[in-house]
Amino acid sequence: MVSLFFVLLFAVMLPVLINKTTERHFHWVEPYIREGWVMLAVLSTAYYLYQNPELEIAMVLHERLKVNPLLGYIIFWLLGALIFCGYWWFTGIVFIQRGTTESQSNPKVAPETSPSIPVINQDSERVVLFNSINEFISQKDELELRETFDISTVTRDAILEAKIQLTPKAATQAERDMVARDMVDGQNVFYFRYVRMNGDHITPLPGKSGILHLTPKAVQASKQLKIFYSSVLTPATVADALKDLEKAIMDNQEILMDTINESYAAKPSTVSNALSYPKQDSKTINNLFYARFVQLQPKAAVITAAIRQYMESHR
Repeated sequence: MVSLFFVLLFAVMLPVLINKTTERHFHWVEPYIREGWVMLAVLSTAYYLYQNPELEIAMVLHERLKVNPLLGYIIFWLLGALIFCGYWWFTGIVFIQRGTTESQSNPKVAPETSPSIPVINQDSERVVLFNSINEFISQKDELELRETFDISTVTRDAILEAKIQLTPKAATQAERDMVARDMVDGQNVFYFRYVRMNGDHITPLPGKSGILHLTPKAVQASKQLKIFYSSVLTPATVADALKDLEKAIMDNQEILMDTINESYAAKPSTVSNALSYPKQDSKTINNLFYARFVQLQPKAAVITAAIRQYMESHR
């Protein structure tokens, strides 16, 4: 009888006491608490049943039910199932209901987001994406956006490449080395109205410059832009605004090549003297190009507005 008392104490009172005592500690074991207690109940019950008095009771019952020996086993199976199901129910009350009550009394507070974007109840991954777009594009002014896509270096190299190709005697070794250095790990863009294709071999048309060298910085920025608008998390309106910025960058590259070729056709000294200060026409191509340049900051403003509109419509 004493052993039965200790089994009941171990199975019923002990979980409650330990639960209240350790509720601020050992959080890593919480997912397995209920199963652990049931396992201990099985072991303690098995230990109790293998004591001598209990074995004698079992033998007496088996002897009295010898007309139908299976009936004794069925009775004990049913008792065991009832005990263990009851204990599983009890542990559910002690642990699961307690966790539910705590979660209801202590609701989670939504994490704070970047103050630059008014985010309310948004998916965390989309929040990260929008903040990345905001940092990469939206927070920058015109000059910073041009620097992000390395516009000034690409422009300078395009002019120097035309100078090397169209007026080779005017190009200095320093200018040649500068272009060669910037071409490392970069990318070439071909404008087919200015080049001739012969199989895999591409050569510029006479008196034309048709190859634009993009620096590694410009290539990487363009790749990042594609990552943003290709993401499954990017809403269609935001993706369209990002693609419009990409189109503006590509349009500016085409405007640059047109300006170089038109300037050379009108006045070759604009290429031969390009970037050779203080020679006459040293700034002509630059001035003509930036006069026709598609501004990037208005495109960035459209991206910001598209993000804000999406956030406001999904509050």
